[in-house]
Amino acid sequence: MILICSGYLIRLYLGSYVIEVQTSFLLAISVFSLSFFVISIKRSLEVLKQETLRIKSLNYSKHSLNFITKINGFVFLFCSLIFIIFSNNLLILIFPFLIFVIYKYYKISFQKKMGEFPIDLIVREKTILFPCLIIIFITILIYM
Repeated sequence: MILICSGYLIRLYLGSYVIEVQTSFLLAISVFSLSFFVISIKRSLEVLKQETLRIKSLNYSKHSLNFITKINGFVFLFCSLIFIIFSNNLLILIFPFLIFVIYKYYKISFQKKMGEFPIDLIVREKTILFPCLIIIFITILIYM
């Protein structure tokens, strides 16, 4: 899981390099913890289904995956809040929506067993899609 999350960090740093912007440490931690959050939900659902030989051979613990998922959700929210405070206070407007999206994503992933497909889950669940669109819209308005 750490290797996959590292891939997202590499993408972040390469994108920053290409557009000649320095990536903040808090943004990097946020990206890493958010990707770890989503990937640990995917692994948790695989463990619940026990559908692949790889999962059976790795002996993932349901409790440890659940703990890792929650911790990374909190780390993402905490780093996002600190980033907001130090970069642009107007972004505080999106923070309640971030909390809501993370909470609903976690709950619905396990209730509907759809966390293995994050984009499908967000697009199909209007209770997650609309707050995500609001986050995007507010962020665009702030930075225009």
